[in-house]
Order: sequence, then C-alpha cells, then structure tokens
Amino acid sequence: MALRELPFRAASSALRPGNARALALAPSLCRNASTAALSEVEDSSSLSAPPPSEDVAKTFDPLARSRLRRQGKKELPASRYQYRPPKYYRGPLHPHQPPPASNPASRLFQPGPFSLPRLDQTYQSTIAADLLALTYQHHAPGYRPPKVENRLRQWTGESPYFKNRPLRGPRGRGEELRLLTAPRTFRNVPKITKITIHSMVPQAQENSAYLHVAGMITQAISNVRATAHKARHNVVGWGLREGKYVAVTSEMEREDASHFLAKLIDVVLPRIKEWKGVPGSSGDGAGNMTFGLTPQQVALFPEIEVNYDAYPPKMIPASAHWFLSAASYPTLNNRSVMGVLATTKKLAKPAGITKTRSSPRRGSLNVYRTRGRARRFFHYTDLDGVIRVVHSNGKALRQVNDYTLDPSDWTSEPCPFTFSVERVWPPRHIDDLMSTTDIESIDCVGPACYNNVNDYRCNSPTCTHTLSTWKDATSDWEKHFELRATPDRGIGAYTKRAFRAGTIIGWYSGELKTVDTTPPFTNWYLMDMNIGDVEPSEDDEIVPHVIITGAAWEDGIGYATATAFARAGASAIAVVDLHGVSDELVAKLKTAAADAGRQEPEILSEIVDIAKPESVEAMHNTVVQRFGGRIDFVINNAAHMEPYAPFLETDPEIYWRTWEVNLHGLINMARSFLPTQLSSRASSNALCTMINVASSGALSVRAGSSGYRTSKLAVMRWTETMQLEYGEKGLLTFCVNPGAIKTKITEGTPEPIRNRLPDSPDVAGDTIAWLAAERKDWLGGRYISCPWDMEELMSREREIVQGDKLKLKMVM
Repeated sequence: MALRELPFRAASSALRPGNARALALAPSLCRNASTAALSEVEDSSSLSAPPPSEDVAKTFDPLARSRLRRQGKKELPASRYQYRPPKYYRGPLHPHQPPPASNPASRLFQPGPFSLPRLDQTYQSTIAADLLALTYQHHAPGYRPPKVENRLRQWTGESPYFKNRPLRGPRGRGEELRLLTAPRTFRNVPKITKITIHSMVPQAQENSAYLHVAGMITQAISNVRATAHKARHNVVGWGLREGKYVAVTSEMEREDASHFLAKLIDVVLPRIKEWKGVPGSSGDGAGNMTFGLTPQQVALFPEIEVNYDAYPPKMIPASAHWFLSAASYPTLNNRSVMGVLATTKKLAKPAGITKTRSSPRRGSLNVYRTRGRARRFFHYTDLDGVIRVVHSNGKALRQVNDYTLDPSDWTSEPCPFTFSVERVWPPRHIDDLMSTTDIESIDCVGPACYNNVNDYRCNSPTCTHTLSTWKDATSDWEKHFELRATPDRGIGAYTKRAFRAGTIIGWYSGELKTVDTTPPFTNWYLMDMNIGDVEPSEDDEIVPHVIITGAAWEDGIGYATATAFARAGASAIAVVDLHGVSDELVAKLKTAAADAGRQEPEILSEIVDIAKPESVEAMHNTVVQRFGGRIDFVINNAAHMEPYAPFLETDPEIYWRTWEVNLHGLINMARSFLPTQLSSRASSNALCTMINVASSGALSVRAGSSGYRTSKLAVMRWTETMQLEYGEKGLLTFCVNPGAIKTKITEGTPEPIRNRLPDSPDVAGDTIAWLAAERKDWLGGRYISCPWDMEELMSREREIVQGDKLKLKMVM
C-alpha cells in the first residue's frame, strides 16, 4: 500500500503553488484523467445494460456452474475478504502480525488442555482480566525503574571466619527489611492447590463400624482414599484415648480438589437452608480457609444422596475442610490442626446414640443379671440404641451402644442399671430374644396404664406360663393376655393389645416378635370405646343409612363394620362385594341388632365389581330406590393386594387389578354416590360422610406389595383433596387405618409377616362406627388409626387443627 501511494505523494508535493510546469501536467497525474476510459466503464457496466431475460435465468444451474469452477479442485478458492494470518513471522514492523498462539484464528493454535481444572479455567476467563485492569500501573514511555540496591551487606575482611557467612542487615537504626513476600497482584493471586477433609469420629473407639462408614463417605465425596489416624494423647474433654482410631483424613490436589470445590459450591451449599456463609474469621491471612459441615450437610453430597441406603444416617460423620490456597505457603502443622479440631468437635454429634424422635414407644429394660461375656444385644433385637444408662445410685454413666460395661459391675440384685431405649422403625424380626442375648431377666415397662411383664410371664393369676413353657405350649399366644391393663377403663371385648405398648412384645406362634406397623399418635394403642355404648339419637329422622363395600367375609373388616352399625341402630345397611354376601351373614346382622336392643335394619346385599363404572351405577340406582334417596355413610372398604413379591416378579394384570380396585373403584363409588350424598345433605340434613379405609403400609416402604402401598397412599391424598373441594358443600371424608388384621387379601403375604398381624376386625369396625356416630368436621381429610385411643384423640382436637396434623406432608 505504501509503495503504491508513493507516486501520488510525489505528485502532491510537486503540485505546489508557484510551480507552473507541474500545474500544467496536473490533469495527467490524476487517477481518472482519461474521460474516454470513464465512458467505456459506464457503457460496460450493468447500469446501462438491459436486465437478463427470464429464459436465461431459468436455464441457469448453480450446481453445474460450481462443478465447472472446481474442475478437479477439492476446495473453492478462499474469499478475498477472509482474514488469513501470515504463515511466517516477518518481523515486528510488518503490517500483518500473526495472532497469539492462544487465539483460535492462529495457525499455531492447539485446543486444550482438556484436563484443565474447572476453577483454573474460570479464573483465566473471568477473574484474571479484571485483576489485570485493577492492578495496572501506567508508566510513560522510556521509564526506567530505579535500581534497588541490595540492602543486605556482605562481610568484609580477608579472614576465613567471614567466608560463606550469611549477609548482614542494613546499617543505621530505624530501617527495616522489606517484605519477604511480594504484594498481591494479578500475577500471584492464591489458587486452590490442596483440600484436606478431616472428620473426627470419637465413636470409633467403641465400634469400628463408625470409622468404616466415615472412611467410605470421605472417599466417596473426595475420590481419594481416606487415611485413619490414632489419638496421640488422652483428651478427657473430647473423650479420646491414646492409641485409638479417632479420625479419617483425605487430601485432594489438582483436578480432584477443583472438582470437589465446584461440587461443594454448586450443589451442596445452595441446598443448605438458611446458610449464613463462611465466617470471616475462617481465614489465616495467607489464603488458607477452614470451615466445617454437619452430618446433615454432608448427606447432601450427590454421592451420599444417591446411595443413601448404603450409609446409616446416624453414622454419617461431620467434616471439617481445610482449603490450602497458596502453594508457596507452608501447610497447617499439627498445632494448627489441633486448634481447628476444637471447632470440629462441636459439629461432630454422637451418631447412632442420640434420640431422633419423641415417641410413646420408649420404655425401660431393667437388666437383672448376665450370663458370661456380653454379646451384641442390639444386633438381634429391634432396639435402636441406648439413650442413657443410669446406675442404681441415680448417677448417669457414659453412653454405650452395646453391653460394654465391665461384667464385674453386674450383680444379682434387681435393677442395677436402667437402659432407656427407643424402638427401631420399621421393627426388625426377632426370632428368640432370650436365646440370642445374655439377658437372663427383663422387665418390659411401657406407659403407666399398662402392666409390667417380668421374665416374660403374664400377670394374670390363672396364667403360670414362663418363657420355657411358652416354647412348648401349643395354644395361641392371645390366650395369655386376656387381662385388661386397667380394670377401671371399662369393659371391652379385645383387650389383648394392652401389652403392645411395651418395648418387648412377647412369645406367640412359636416365635418372639414385635407387631407394631405404624407409629402411634396417641399414648395408648387400645380403644376403649364400644359402639354398643353409643345411645341412639332422639330424632328418628337422623337414623343413618349406610353402604359398605367389601363385606363378603365374616372375618373381614367390612362385615365387622356392618355389624357395628347394626348394633348402633342403623336403619338401612347395604353390604356389597364382588363375591356377594350370603343370606346367613345377612341374618347374623339382623340378630346382632336385636341382641343390642335395636330395631331390625333393612339389609340390602348386592354383587358389585367396583372397578367397573357400569356395575357401580346399577348398584347405586338400586340402593337409592330402596333407601328413599338418602345416603348418610359410604364406607369404601373393598381392597385388593397383589402377591407379596418384587415388582418385576408380579403378574401385570394382577398388579393393575390392585390399582383398579383400590383407587379406580373408590373413584367410581364417589362419582355415583357423592352427588346423592350432597343432595341428601342439602335437603334432609343427612350426615354426608365418606370414610375410606387406608393402610399403615402407605406410611412405610418395604420390599413387596408395592402396588398396594402406593395405591393406599394415593387414596390418602385423594381423600384430602375431596375434603378441600366439597367440604364447604357439606362433605366430611377422612381415612382410617384398620390396624394389623389378618384378612383375605393378606393370604398372599409370607407367613412370618402374616403372623405379625394380631388385631381383630371388630376393633376397626367399632372405631369406624364410633367415629361416624357424631359428625366431627375437624377430622376432614385426615388420617386416623383404629388402634389409637379415641378419647385422647378427641381431647387433642385443638392441637391437631392448629398444627394441621394427621395429613400427608413432606418435611425438608
């Protein structure tokens, strides 16, 4: 460009005022000097030429033109406007300078390195440029920094004494040496070089499983093998003993450190509720930072959350993380590490020993005497762990999880120690408590209203069976528990459940087991209200009309509910089932009403498949016609359970039949009977109550019967929604758990599990009829268990309503 413009520059310098000869030659020195050439250019341009004809445009083929242009060439010629960096470097003064090698347009550009840590890449692309702009210092061209002389002086003298001596300090007083470290600029910003995860596990001194779990969790979240450490000294305040393993450590560098920190910042910390951030005092002024995480926060790591079942929740340790930032600085020494452990100890809560929830299932185990060396008692029972140990003199001893006390401390005197224990949920199967532990005699102490069982003997005067005689007894276990807990609480037909509130249940069906399947809401399991004690209403117009599904079997919940309503004085009862209700059972319903002093009710028996809408609608028309268009209670009890097996091993048709009966059947019943109930409520002030029978299986997760459990869980949420939508129009609906009862649908369950269902259907029937005897609007949409104490439940109405309890919620 410069050489091409040189003639014009010479011409412009020659055409100066006063140069007549040059002015005469001026027209010939211009670029457009020839007027003829200009006219030729205009004539040959497209402005003066006519547009091409349409025939020419139609015959134009761009693909054929492209093939003609290539003529064997693999690529089209490069565009003249495309930037092409020079292939060779031609000096700093050349107008075309190649871009740096880091620029993708450079010929020397190489992608990668792909193993660059994420934090380093983020630093180079975001923070480095900003720090460069903030720390830039401008100097004028030609600036020369002043020469800084060495302020440390050499030793002078020819004596060999001064040879190889270190340099001396500066002369004079008041002068100081300059900083040994360079000031912080964009060139020496601290970077993450190493991360150390340290976790204190003092429980490992008693049980090595805590150390194993801590090592597994530390290795899972750090991708680095954990190292166990022993205590060097005895520390009474921390409960450390010399030579015992008490901590695990993992050190991460480079990619592992960057990935761990990115995971911590992007995944874990945002999920911590109301996290206040890292304290400002966590740094040491050299780029190192320290802070800790609680066990609940450690469980938020993806590796722990995805495989949560592999790590016991109570054994997840707390962790303290040290971020060693500057590579030029020394790492934390032992003294500084011990200083940080003081804060870590506050976060490390005892796992597996602390009390997790308050429950009336707590009791006491009064140990009388042991035989030989103590075994692992909690590995064979359903006890979660020891909460506290109290000596007979009233002083509390240290917490233990096994019988690790000195055997010499055990005496034959009663109650040398009292173990406050809490039940495991769900309870584990117990084969034989006395044969697998070293306990010789135990008192089962439940709530105050229940009797104690000494050495597994019933307190009934007529019962002399002990543990040894129970093993040989052929009679059922229920015969040994006929004695009522407190005689002053009324008379009931099923009082054997009084002993269920104790920690240890008893021996039955040849095995010692626990039978609880749902956490109690009240303090008592036994229901003392009998529907026969409910007086009929003085208003004859409010004699209820009831329809009950699933009432074909005499030992079922549906038929027991129909019997309870007959004894309560219901005037019309419709019992429907897929198998029908026999005439014998219908006659027994009328007899039950007569024995209770009630008028004989009108009984309607129908064969209905509630999973089919047309069958339900036909039954609805019959019931409305027979009952005069009034329906007070609809008890949705019919249910179906698939065989007790894993999901892939079940029959798809049988599995789907569970959903059709349990959920679709309930929907069909509501579509047919709910409009009738609402109209009865508006016209004749009917009770308009719909009770849906749920199950405690909806509140727990176990292998097998997944369709039954999830369908019952859907029933609970559907009931709550119906109450919300139609409660203002007069509907009252709630769910009831009948209890642990052996019915026809439980025949497909394994025999050991079925033997843990000791309840009677009469308890469920009496409770449902008692709840329906008086309209209780505050129970709408809630979950009620029939084994609960109804008197206490009614007394806690204000607590339940204000706390919005007995409903499905997710606690986070």
